[in-house]
Amino acid sequence: MAKAGRNDPCRCGSGKKYKRCCADKDAAASSATLQTKAEAGARDLLARYPDVHDGYDRLGVVAEARGDKNLAASCYRKVAEFARLHSDRYDPGLAKNYQLWADELDPRGED
Repeated sequence: MAKAGRNDPCRCGSGKKYKRCCADKDAAASSATLQTKAEAGARDLLARYPDVHDGYDRLGVVAEARGDKNLAASCYRKVAEFARLHSDRYDPGLAKNYQLWADELDPRGED
């Protein structure tokens, strides 16, 4: 099926323009699908590469996009902790920045 243009009649048959009918619903569904795939990819990174921080970083980004500030903060705190524990491989500013982001999202530090 061809993708409907914004000003085309909506394919649901309502008679409205696509942008005034199903466009927002379709965009939300597409976003949810992408977030689910991104979360699966982040969890795969955590399983396959436990010696790097990328999985927690990406999982935090997905959680933040979904509006789950507590989960995002928890993930960012794990990145900060990981960077502190591996200070020989990471710039100290990385831990500081992730801790700041986590504190902005969840100032009380409740995971």
